[in-house]
Amino acid sequence: MFNLMRHYAITSFISVLVAAVLLTAFYRHVEVQETTDFARKTNIALTEAVLDSVRLDLGEYLGAASNLGPREIARAPFPSTLAATIVRLMEKTSIGEVRIYNNLGVIVFSTRDQVVGTIDPGSSGFASASKGQSASDLVYRDAFSSFGRATEGDNLVHTFVPVRLGPAGAISGVLATDVDLSPAVAQTEREVFTVIGGILLILMLLYSAQLLVVMRAKKVIEAQQDTIRERTETLEAMSLQLLTGEEAQKLNLAVSLHEGLAQTLTAVKVGIEQGLERTLPETSRDKSLNTAISALQGAIEEVQEMAAELRPSSLD
Repeated sequence: MFNLMRHYAITSFISVLVAAVLLTAFYRHVEVQETTDFARKTNIALTEAVLDSVRLDLGEYLGAASNLGPREIARAPFPSTLAATIVRLMEKTSIGEVRIYNNLGVIVFSTRDQVVGTIDPGSSGFASASKGQSASDLVYRDAFSSFGRATEGDNLVHTFVPVRLGPAGAISGVLATDVDLSPAVAQTEREVFTVIGGILLILMLLYSAQLLVVMRAKKVIEAQQDTIRERTETLEAMSLQLLTGEEAQKLNLAVSLHEGLAQTLTAVKVGIEQGLERTLPETSRDKSLNTAISALQGAIEEVQEMAAELRPSSLD
């Protein structure tokens, strides 16, 4: 038998879970998109602010070191005063690392000394900045990320800004900064978990309310079915009573016809025949008397047939 309550409970619960997953995925997508867009724009502006503070000195140095290779960089050290200024500017920001490239993609300065003199020409951000377009990229990873393996570059905003002496000047190098976005990612992750909890709570309340409505509807339907069943049984009982009463009436009428009228007619017929036999021989009887006797016999048989039709013996 089909169980409406169980079917609805299972179907609704699965629907609630699917809705929660879809809403969570949508909210996370929106939050991640907003966080990454904001981080990119903010870090481009931050990097450009750092560049503005050292533009003249940095531009002069890069102009002199624009075509130096890794070996020549070691013989043309980065100005210590400029390096100290850049480090001091970093302390007031969320920048974790600064790198400066010349036009050949050679790192001429970095807050990590071990990468100075190396080449990093494969970066898409460097390629964009060397063409005059500021760029920022980010590998976003949180507890919901399932693609790839975790790396040191996860949640780091890599920003590349072209270095010019003036708005229309030639590009002499690229200033790159790395900003750790892990605190913002953790905050977003906490917000997503909070929203998940809220979504689940709201959907479970909705699920419970719907379940109560269905339970109430089930009780109403069962009560209506009981009422219909009782009324059906009452109608069946009334029909049986009417049928029984009708059959009783037919039986009484059949008995009256068979035992009453038929017997009376038979007695009349027998009395007439006996009286005629005593008074008149059969040859001298009037033809009309014989006709009357035959008609009386026919009436007796007709009454017996009517009684049999009203109450057939097979019914009893």
